[in-house]
Amino acid sequence: MGGASCVEEDAGGAKLNSDFVISIEIDDLGRLCIYTEKEEFRLIFRTATEIHWDTKGRFIYSPRSREWSYFD
Repeated sequence: MGGASCVEEDAGGAKLNSDFVISIEIDDLGRLCIYTEKEEFRLIFRTATEIHWDTKGRFIYSPRSREWSYFD
């Protein structure tokens, strides 16, 4: 995979950064982890959706679901 992230516009004309997803995995703690090529999401916790940014590992993650499994 390669290429640079770019800036796009949504329907309202707001600027949106886009990036490439490098990998998606379930880690040893059962978290769903998404690795991106360039973007960082340090303030994603503010959405109050249980989505977090791991600064050291450089990935977005969510905790193991309490309601369903990844195989449902």
